[in-house]
Amino acid sequence: MSDKPDPIFDLFLEELLSEQTPPDLSARILAAHQQKTAPKAQPPKVATIANGVAIAVAASNSDPCDSNTKVVSARTKARKARRNRFAISMSLSLVLFLAIGGLSYWGVTNFVIPGDQPIADNDPQKDPQKDPQKDPQKDPQNPIETNQDEQFVQVNPDVSPIETNQVTPDTRVPKETTQVSSNNTKPAVVQATLAVAKNQPSATLIQSDEQVIQEINTLIAAAWNESDIQPAKAATEEEWCRRTYLRLLGRIPTVDELKKYTSRRPKDKQTWLVDKILSDKTYTEEFASYWGARWANVLVGRAGGMQKDSPIDRESLEQYLASHFAKNTPYNYVVQELLTATGSTTPDAKDFNPATNFLVSMLDDKATLATSKACEVFLGQRLQCIQCHNHPSNDWQQNRFWQLNAFFRQSDSKKNLDSKGYRIADHDFSGEGGDANSTNSKRANPNGAEVYFEELNGRVQVAYPRFVDNTEIPRSGKLSEVNRREQLASLITTSNLLPKATVNRVWQHFLGIGFTVPVDDMGPHNPPSHPELLNNLADHFAASGYDFKRLMKWITLSKAYGLSSQAPADQFANHPELNYPQASGQLFARYYSRQMEAEQLFHSLTMVAKSSNKPLNIIADARDRQQWLGQFARKMGDDEASEDTSFNGSISQSLEMMNGQLMYKATNKKNGVLQGVISSKMNPAEKVDHLFLAALSRHPSKKEKKAIQQILQKRQHELDLSLQDIWWALLNSNEFILDH
Repeated sequence: MSDKPDPIFDLFLEELLSEQTPPDLSARILAAHQQKTAPKAQPPKVATIANGVAIAVAASNSDPCDSNTKVVSARTKARKARRNRFAISMSLSLVLFLAIGGLSYWGVTNFVIPGDQPIADNDPQKDPQKDPQKDPQKDPQNPIETNQDEQFVQVNPDVSPIETNQVTPDTRVPKETTQVSSNNTKPAVVQATLAVAKNQPSATLIQSDEQVIQEINTLIAAAWNESDIQPAKAATEEEWCRRTYLRLLGRIPTVDELKKYTSRRPKDKQTWLVDKILSDKTYTEEFASYWGARWANVLVGRAGGMQKDSPIDRESLEQYLASHFAKNTPYNYVVQELLTATGSTTPDAKDFNPATNFLVSMLDDKATLATSKACEVFLGQRLQCIQCHNHPSNDWQQNRFWQLNAFFRQSDSKKNLDSKGYRIADHDFSGEGGDANSTNSKRANPNGAEVYFEELNGRVQVAYPRFVDNTEIPRSGKLSEVNRREQLASLITTSNLLPKATVNRVWQHFLGIGFTVPVDDMGPHNPPSHPELLNNLADHFAASGYDFKRLMKWITLSKAYGLSSQAPADQFANHPELNYPQASGQLFARYYSRQMEAEQLFHSLTMVAKSSNKPLNIIADARDRQQWLGQFARKMGDDEASEDTSFNGSISQSLEMMNGQLMYKATNKKNGVLQGVISSKMNPAEKVDHLFLAALSRHPSKKEKKAIQQILQKRQHELDLSLQDIWWALLNSNEFILDH
């Protein structure tokens, strides 16, 4: 700041420093301004004082005494003014410095270089040492490694968890998706925010569990009213409890578990049981074991990994899936790992990766099986038929299959030379015109690695990677430029088809029939029975962070799930299972009863053979289960990985149920439930009642009591054998093997 006095500032500071109330300075400021800007007269003579302060000297004809007085006064005022101006200068400099610093900080945090994405404070890339709670290595809900997290950014950070004890909604998407223009020019980059806006649910979709359940009930009831149909009455407490244990844990309840539920007060007892099974540590291992095995069936089939020469290590796959179900890992994270897995299937290998067991047996024969399986499981669409021809019922063309197939062509599965396991590896793909290792690869073009397919008329066509929504990625087959499987995983996990396909499959598990039949054949040729409900549930599932347990809770606490399986005989529209698998008109006006799954029957018989009220002690051994199931399921050996199962009331199943080793253990007088009943101090009627509760989760009817009493009277001296026969009959009854 200049040392030259400013008359405008001096006028104001004079009043301020003398602690006077500043007057209206408008006139004085204007006058001073005019004086400052007016043409200068003859400059006054300047005298230099020892202290360096320049002052105006009076005219030569002035009185010397007055001049001395004025010089002293001017000197004092000049000293004051300089001190004040110095203080003001320092203050203004400090303010200016702070202002510039603040503007710089604001600019850095609010402006992003084009092509980059802002990272929220709660982004997983945040330094774990600064915020240990966000360390992905320590968060049980986030199994993604740190180096994998670097591929994501946080989008819509304002979205809050649905409940404080729930998983934060998953809004992570790949940093960018690429799209190739139709004229094969330079690929255009599509920012992640665009993909989120198209595929991710908004924050307004996040609701409480009660609101989602009420929405399910409202939309189901609307379908009843539209069809003029009355729903069945509510299931009994025992029926509801039995089916809930079967659907969530894969077994019937113990007598102790059944009594604990039925003895509770009616208010919120269903919510209590569902929350206990899903959240109580007592059931975590059992829940995870059942769902790990069941989801392995979805991924590789019940027979997958059962054969000795199979490349699938089924035990490792089930354990891998069980660990994710135990931690309630967001499902889209699991899908990403399954689709992008590389490494060995051998547990003792250095690069062991259990997720490789999903695709390890599907990458042969140009990965056609991997293409169809990924679409069925994760997108709910059957594209196998368009591998050779256009779809007969809709506008799906043959090229659609091969465009998806191109995503898998950088990967292969080979048997390890030093072990019995297999390994999945990624490599550069030069197109089907030649490969990178070929000595004669004139047609090879790794910058546009193509896939060829033949139409029915014999014409050969070319295909490049393109997703079902027509999103394209760069055509290069070089891993250094694009990893096609990673791109596919990004497209699938941000597609609205993933939550729809998952909701449809989980709904079918709990209600017996999905919104479409089959559940993995969604499309314009097979519209869902309740499109609005399916779409809403898919949105809620995605908004919850792909929380599997929460989806299960919504369905099991819905009114449709809680209905009786008995319906009036004249309601033919309410019997879609009669025309299964071409079911139609599924109104869910009653609970659709069905035979137990093979896993459920095995777990239930194993439980009654052990007869322990401690869930951890009744978990079936995985190897025993696989050995028992192996006699019912086998691969067909076709190009669709079809399975043949004799677990459908066949002769082999009937023989196993009547005389098999597992049934022998369950009905042995020295084992399990029967041993406990025989050795108890209960009277005969109470013992029979206990056996009914253990097998059928209900008390015997009056007619049954009368018939059993007659049997016991005739065999008074053979009570133990009589109870054993009754127990065997109960376990071989149709009612026992039905989920109703």
